[in-house]
Amino acid sequence: MHWKSKVLLIALVSFSGLAFSQFSVQQVHVSSNDTNVQLITELQLVFTEPLQQAVDHGVTLQIVTEFGLPRENWYGRGFVLLKEFRYFLSRNALSGRYVVYQQDRGETRTFPTQTEALRHIAIPPIVLIPTVDLDGAENLAVRTFVDTYKLPSPLRLQAFFSRRWSLDTDWTLWPTQL
Repeated sequence: MHWKSKVLLIALVSFSGLAFSQFSVQQVHVSSNDTNVQLITELQLVFTEPLQQAVDHGVTLQIVTEFGLPRENWYGRGFVLLKEFRYFLSRNALSGRYVVYQQDRGETRTFPTQTEALRHIAIPPIVLIPTVDLDGAENLAVRTFVDTYKLPSPLRLQAFFSRRWSLDTDWTLWPTQL
């Protein structure tokens, strides 16, 4: 077998595992009145195998959803953070249920499966942003990611060098439609 074919085969096998795990912004509904812009977001959250196993073996993962405004700077595009929702996902060792703690609300909920827990996280609360904060912006930005900096130290190094550990939607722009 030619060496280029081998490299292509290895790449396809490596990326096939990534195809089944993803974080993505499915849609954002934007509505506004004189004082606020209201955002209702729907995400798709599917864990990679290492993240599934980490939660099942007692690691608490932090999943963050951020809302911001794109800003052009002299060094490129940046984002001004408007709102952040931080979720802590873990598994209770005794009951086997998945626990989701939402930091901004101080609310804890349990779910029988990891899929149901992720479905709960995938629909963040309705976000109200004062119209004044938008400063005439044409787009809003949304992103969701697993905060790899909050992983336990032994896993953090592995997470920095493996795409299977770092799931991130990157910033997704949506028109404000004001």
